[in-house]
Amino acid sequence: MTNITFNSKETYLAYRSAWKVDYKKLSAEIRTLRLSDRFYQRKTFGQRALTESEERRLADGLRLCGPGSLSFNRLNRSKRANQMLAELKEAKLEAQRQYLARKEARMKP
Repeated sequence: MTNITFNSKETYLAYRSAWKVDYKKLSAEIRTLRLSDRFYQRKTFGQRALTESEERRLADGLRLCGPGSLSFNRLNRSKRANQMLAELKEAKLEAQRQYLARKEARMKP
């Protein structure tokens, strides 16, 4: 778990919003790399001509991963996405724990 720091509903919602933005960006990168890898293999090993849009997508993927394998970079991003999902699950549990603790504190005289 990477420093889930929130202590109110507002900070939790801010955390969730930031998490969603990061996860959306990561998911888009994974999709781009998956397609780029597919087009790279089609071009290199299948000896097939790519359309202009496929060439652009391949260039986007190569630009995104820099030096290194497309599939290796996609795998690393997929691992990070799984970590983010686990982190979100823990954050939800922590938010629920904090909510119940506040609710119990209000009920006590």
